Amino acid sequence: MPVPSPEIPEGLDQALTLVRAAMNEAAKQHVPTNVAVWALVLEAVSRLTELHGPQAAAELFATLQADLRQQGMATAERARRAN
Repeated sequence: MPVPSPEIPEGLDQALTLVRAAMNEAAKQHVPTNVAVWALVLEAVSRLTELHGPQAAAELFATLQADLRQQGMATAERARRAN
């Protein structure tokens, strides 16, 4: 878990525990992982948009997209160097 910062809300650890428990319960109910993850994402996007509005949600996802691309490029570079 990363070191808490002003950007990480109080109680995140508890919330992550709940999400992980939901994923474990989905597995027990034989819900495919990809379906459970999509459901969590859809619900999260819906709630985030309700809380902060569509513009703020869009900005967050743009930042997330850029971060994921950067991580993907770093992962590909590490793989290239290993071969």
